[in-house]
Amino acid sequence: MRPSPPNASERLSPKAISATKELASTFHKFGEDIATRMYELMFSAHPEMRHLFSLEFMRDGPSKCPILADSVRSDEDVDSDTSSLRSAPADSAQRPSLQATKLANTIMKFCTSIDSLDQFEGSVDKICKTHVMRGVEAFHYPNLQKALIQAIKEVGGPQVADQNLIAFEKTFGALSEVLIGREIQMRKALAKIAGGWEGFRPFTIVDRQDAKEGGGKMYITIESQDRAPVIKYAQGQDICVRWDDSERGLIVKRYRLSPVSKNYDPRCCYSFVVSRSLSKAAVGATDLLLEYGQIGYEIEVSPPIDLQMRVEISQNWLQRMFAKAA
Repeated sequence: MRPSPPNASERLSPKAISATKELASTFHKFGEDIATRMYELMFSAHPEMRHLFSLEFMRDGPSKCPILADSVRSDEDVDSDTSSLRSAPADSAQRPSLQATKLANTIMKFCTSIDSLDQFEGSVDKICKTHVMRGVEAFHYPNLQKALIQAIKEVGGPQVADQNLIAFEKTFGALSEVLIGREIQMRKALAKIAGGWEGFRPFTIVDRQDAKEGGGKMYITIESQDRAPVIKYAQGQDICVRWDDSERGLIVKRYRLSPVSKNYDPRCCYSFVVSRSLSKAAVGATDLLLEYGQIGYEIEVSPPIDLQMRVEISQNWLQRMFAKAA
């Protein structure tokens, strides 16, 4: 039975807002450690949620996959969406991942902006779009919130006052309701667009072509399995591609759409560029897709979204939605 989404039924008091802001100093000092511990707790209790996040967290032992067997962690920073599968060295526990760093910074910004959320609108809108693309659902939020609160207790220790933690739990619950509501709106809007759909839709790889510019790049063209129309391509759109790996389970990776080749029907096809990792020390989700995703390979695709395009709902929409949720 799936848990219910978090519910904050009482309006936040000035005292609760002040207590939440005080917690910002804890995240400034321990944020990355808190986020890292949160992922450990959440993935331990809910391993089925791993595919919703960067695969950097999924490297938990020797791999049987030939192209993963000898991979080791690179010392170079990795973009948050590279979804790298890595084996970590002995000191990796001392080094937070980019995903953990980003989460820590986002939560700290939320704590400091709790009484002026307008400046947080852009971040929330992009978070919601990313969640819609990756398949984050309402029933995932309680699992994350429970792990986050426990991580704050463990890492922050006695420095975190009980009243601050209680206040944060309430405000974070209210924010979760806002995110859930906004994501529902986005999913419905995408489904109403001509050729649109909700969730993930089955596609088949119909073409693979090495890019003329080289650099390990390849153009992949996919076609909807039912050959029904898809959302019209527009520059700047991203999709999430999802497939089931025999060893790692579901893998999700974001790609930027490109114009479809004249050899294929743009009404039911998409094209995107993938780049094989240039570092032999890191093997990513794209390397797996290139290895196994031959012509005829079946994948699932989210509706195209422009992460940078801001959709204005109304003035101060986040503050009003948050107040209603709280």
